[in-house]
Amino acid sequence: MQLVNAIPQMKNTMAFLVLLLMVLIAYSNTFRAEWHMDDHPNILNNPAIQMTAMRLDAIKGAIGVDEARGNNLPRPVTNLTFALNWYAHGTNVVGYHLVNLGIHLLNAWVCYLIIIGLSQSPVVPASDHRQGTVIALVAALLWALNPIQTQAVTYVVQRYTSLTTFFYLSALYGYIRGRLSDRTRHMAAWWGLAVGSYLLAMGAKENAAIWPAAVILIEFVFFRDNHGRLSPHFKKILLAAAILSTLFVGGLLAVFNIDIINAIIHGFDGRPFTLAERLMTQPRVLLFYLSQIFYPIPQRLSLEHDFAVSSDWLHPWTTLPAMLTVGLLVIGALLVVRKRPLTAFAILFFFLNHVVESSILPLEMVFEHRNYLPSLFLFWPLTAWVFRWQAKLSSHGRAAGQMLPILAGGVVIVFAAGTFTRNLDWQTERRLWLDTYRKAPQSARAAVNLANDLARSGHSAQAAALFEKAIHLYSPAKNQFKVIARSNLATLYSQTGRRDAAVDQLEAVLRLVPQNRPARYQLANFYTEMGKFSKAMTQIDWLLERHPDAPRFLNLKAFLLIKDERAEAALDAIRRSLAIKPGQRDALLAAGVAYAISGDATKADWFFRRTATTAPRDPMVYLCRLENFVANDQDGAAARMANTLLKAFALQTIDGLLSDGVNAIRDRERLRRFLAKRIEMIAEDIPIREETS
Repeated sequence: MQLVNAIPQMKNTMAFLVLLLMVLIAYSNTFRAEWHMDDHPNILNNPAIQMTAMRLDAIKGAIGVDEARGNNLPRPVTNLTFALNWYAHGTNVVGYHLVNLGIHLLNAWVCYLIIIGLSQSPVVPASDHRQGTVIALVAALLWALNPIQTQAVTYVVQRYTSLTTFFYLSALYGYIRGRLSDRTRHMAAWWGLAVGSYLLAMGAKENAAIWPAAVILIEFVFFRDNHGRLSPHFKKILLAAAILSTLFVGGLLAVFNIDIINAIIHGFDGRPFTLAERLMTQPRVLLFYLSQIFYPIPQRLSLEHDFAVSSDWLHPWTTLPAMLTVGLLVIGALLVVRKRPLTAFAILFFFLNHVVESSILPLEMVFEHRNYLPSLFLFWPLTAWVFRWQAKLSSHGRAAGQMLPILAGGVVIVFAAGTFTRNLDWQTERRLWLDTYRKAPQSARAAVNLANDLARSGHSAQAAALFEKAIHLYSPAKNQFKVIARSNLATLYSQTGRRDAAVDQLEAVLRLVPQNRPARYQLANFYTEMGKFSKAMTQIDWLLERHPDAPRFLNLKAFLLIKDERAEAALDAIRRSLAIKPGQRDALLAAGVAYAISGDATKADWFFRRTATTAPRDPMVYLCRLENFVANDQDGAAARMANTLLKAFALQTIDGLLSDGVNAIRDRERLRRFLAKRIEMIAEDIPIREETS
């Protein structure tokens, strides 16, 4: 059985150029689209991939061998491409988008080649053989230009999805070519490519684990003889696929020390749904995905969806019908595999490649990028049907036959326009989260991210209102966005002087998540600023008990001890802090104040001078040094320091520090009187010019 015939090079070249042109047009407005959501932890804030030199240790860090360099997912291949992007482009997002778009184009091309090859199977109607090139091209275009793919292409971090799809498809293509090779050498080469590509796919993202099952599916549907019987090699291939998947998946889990059973069992502890609820909800999600794929208008696409969780088979009422529909689609595809092989293959491939992300794993319910791989062949049977009917109608001289290809071309153009339109929403954070919040108003993530953007741009009142609303909305992870909303509300409240309200929010955070270190530290700072030193000390002691080597915790404790006139205890905390991180401004300044309290003016001044070298434009350092001179009656040094202070900083700045009740200054009134007298003396020394008329 000859599946892959030699195709004229010109046809392939023209097909590639058409794919290139259409993909470039549809995605031409994405090259400067901003960073979004998971781009930040995985790229912008991930030191592991921020490679600045082409060194072995940097490459090892990027692929996760050196885990101390950052918080890597076990996806070394994709992480390495991000590291290379960083090496070449840094934070310039254009280079990342160019790579993503190149991967997407290659995926469309390999999809085209696979369809060309499989179209030569004797189980495929003869009419499809003759028009295999145009059918494959239109099917690949409908997939590549479908607006639902924008989340996997324009969203930079979803290279995890697109890159694993490329290697997955390359592995499928290599398997098909090897399966059809007459020469042992060629077979070994193509199957070597297939195995290597599968390994790379697994290193790009874990859902490639299902690839051996896709090989079995291709064998089951296309590699039959003229009588519909399975290949005599089917059992051997089935066994080889099982062994290969066990080795690769088991190896990946072992290398990255992943306890998959424990991860599944305990993964749902952090979700607002159970394993049973997820399994009942996913059939509705899968049918929703299909509706988006075949009716992908931008108004139906969103980064978030308000999707009700199925609590049982009848709540919501669509749960049981959705389960039955999915079951009937799969069973129906298996039953018609001999009569309708393309339809059966497209349906089974779709559901098969949703098994990883739409079954038992404790993942979020809905994400559009999960359709990138499963949807690859859905338009193949439809395109083939259009051209079969076009051939039948044209043979009878009916003009309607000419309209069908025009209609298919029109759908391609509409898809391209929809993709271009949807990509407008990815341009900026504001546009993306405004769009998401409009479409998913019950999503806490949408509300929080929009509020964050509003807060950054100075719209504090609108941001606060959204944060307050987000506290009561649906969160894909238990308490996650409630904690973020309350913490950010605390920051906004503190900026407007509402410290009590800020404290209330942080205390609420700690009731939800007692282990939340940032909230507890922020609360300790607020208590300090409010003069509630004992309450602040309670929080700091809690933090230091669990994190004894955190310099910022030690520095705040030292400050609180200074306020309690416990200089020796403060110095002990400072010594520990400086041993961990030498040269810190806060620790050096606190050391100076502690020595000043203990009466050692010389050591105090030494530390103040050290602090000044670290923070030369910090007025607090000058004030502390001045206070040390004044307290020890060093009039000349005090006068010179006062002159320096008054020349370097505005009176308003100095007055603000002296009016602040909680800082390193101990005797504000004495210092204020000294400065006032010094200003008066300076003014007397300035000659007054008489104006002449």
